[in-house]
Amino acid sequence: MGIFYGLLMAVSFGTADFLVTRSTRKVGPLRALYLIQIVGLSALLLTAIARGESLPGWSNIWIHAISLSIAGFSGMFFLYRAFAIGTLSLVSPISASYAVVTGLLALAFGERPPGLVLIGAGVLIIGVVIVARGSGGGSAGLAGVPDAIVAALFLGLFFWGMGDVANEWGWLWPVLVNRCVQFVCALVLLRRGGESLSIRPELGNGKLLAGAALFDTAALLSFNLGVAESFTTTTTALGSLYSAVAVVLGWIFLKERLSPPQWAGIATILGGVLLVSL
Repeated sequence: MGIFYGLLMAVSFGTADFLVTRSTRKVGPLRALYLIQIVGLSALLLTAIARGESLPGWSNIWIHAISLSIAGFSGMFFLYRAFAIGTLSLVSPISASYAVVTGLLALAFGERPPGLVLIGAGVLIIGVVIVARGSGGGSAGLAGVPDAIVAALFLGLFFWGMGDVANEWGWLWPVLVNRCVQFVCALVLLRRGGESLSIRPELGNGKLLAGAALFDTAALLSFNLGVAESFTTTTTALGSLYSAVAVVLGWIFLKERLSPPQWAGIATILGGVLLVSL
């Protein structure tokens, strides 16, 4: 089941990336992030109420969760900014290298998955690098790359730490707390910038943002369920497949052209999935 949740995370994140790319270019990265938190938080609160979930008791894990959520917000902000100015088929694979950061941190702090899983995770990462380096966008395609790299660093830290939070709180509360913190962060930055706090997005973007919010939330929940069934490195490596999903969606719907090396990278990524699944 850990492999299933990792793949579900990838499909959900990849679809969210595609939808976010289309909306951030119209409403801006910060406003898009703010509106997405509202939709995601509302859905999670309704789920918690329907399930009769009680708030976790106070412990040091709260400080851990809030700190990681701020890191997660930083990662998403830089990612959305990269989407607003860059090419999806280049930016998304680079940001997916967060799996390298998460894997290195997990290994440094004692996680020891089976050797074949490590090899598969390494192949996945190599595939992501091939897809990124094989971009045919030229110099113009480099727009958003620095933001994507910074996003990968913050997201790698976020996913590494949230595995421990999920082990303490289960699959729902880590995401709900994360959404609350990210909503407050976006709210504060919008107010400081004098931007509108209206929840009514510009015409034509409401469905895109709502869809992105639901897919993004589903990806985070899948990650929590995945780390409960498998290693953090395995779930994270499978989750990094979202870049391949985003690249294909960009090729189909945004008419972004894929170079032969990018197709080779996607094939390498699928080979990594096979190794992780064995």
